[in-house]
Amino acid sequence: KSFRKRNRDYTGYVLDRVKLSAILGAVTTFVTEFSPIIVLWVGATMALRSEITAGELVAFTGLLGMLYSPIRRLSDVNVVIQTATAALERVFEFFDETPDVKSDPGAAAIGPIEGHVAFDGVHFSYDGVTTVIKNVSFDVEPGQAVALVGPSGSGKSTVVKLVTRFYDVLGGSIEIDGTDIRDVTMDSIRKQVGIVPQRAVLFRGSISENILYGRRKAPHEEVVEAAKAANAHDFIMELEDEYETQVGDHGDLLSGGQAQRIALARTFLKNPRILILDEATSSLDSLSENAIQDALRALMRGRTTFIIAHRLSTIIDADRILVLRDGHLVEDGTHAELLSQGGVYSDLCEQQFGPMLRIAEDGRLGGIAAH
Repeated sequence: KSFRKRNRDYTGYVLDRVKLSAILGAVTTFVTEFSPIIVLWVGATMALRSEITAGELVAFTGLLGMLYSPIRRLSDVNVVIQTATAALERVFEFFDETPDVKSDPGAAAIGPIEGHVAFDGVHFSYDGVTTVIKNVSFDVEPGQAVALVGPSGSGKSTVVKLVTRFYDVLGGSIEIDGTDIRDVTMDSIRKQVGIVPQRAVLFRGSISENILYGRRKAPHEEVVEAAKAANAHDFIMELEDEYETQVGDHGDLLSGGQAQRIALARTFLKNPRILILDEATSSLDSLSENAIQDALRALMRGRTTFIIAHRLSTIIDADRILVLRDGHLVEDGTHAELLSQGGVYSDLCEQQFGPMLRIAEDGRLGGIAAH
């Protein structure tokens, strides 16, 4: 209903514009078509009175025809100007947009980092009213793989958005290698952070161009090595144009698993010190997930890694698991340690694995496999 109303309003505006343009055109046409009659009438009368010659009348009539075309175009200028003005207002409105979070004028670029990340009493709210991260503190050593788990809305994605400084904390601090991220330029931080989202972000262009978004000036040999590391090289070479194959809008010409491996290759090429995996395999089938999990393990090696996952089977081997609930950090430990505590993580495991374990214990799994 809302769309129909907006569409009717827009249609009304367009029709009004067309009507006004038609009226203006009709008036202009009337003037330009009627004026020769006036010219001939007045000119003929003057010629009969010998005030002008017949040649002068013919010349004037011919020159008058050259005047009409500019007059017609001039009558359309106002319509064009009004349309362009409306478009320009939107364009300049876009140009005038400034990010809510930006580097301080005196911020310095941070050098190559090791990947030590520390949250100290962090509070955060999106709207300034509801606090979604509440007094969260933890310390991640360089090279550690840390999983963030918890119910939906617990604050997992918000934590990694704060690490990349998509938002600024309202209280506490976040430090990388002992430096508050608010004291350094965002560009220098983000160059050393790689993100693999749930759905691969690909742009219209070739496979090679999409991988090069990781590091624009990398030679082709390094692009190929990154693709091999992401288990993407083999399927790329089977395509007709290999690395010059067009991926289509948003990578629509590739399967989900292929697109995700291209995104992984981009991250390999970038070679970040901090890696963020945001449900990187949750939308894939089992075969594609297995191929990508091998590439992810290679990518994580030696990097500080934050893993967001709802499927707990993908994070059992993490060095640490941080459990969030209602914005609070409620548990911190390994898979075995958290299971033994019988807390939130144990309950999440029971919800995901309990039914299957009970089926196996009852002997029904074998019957299902046999059928």
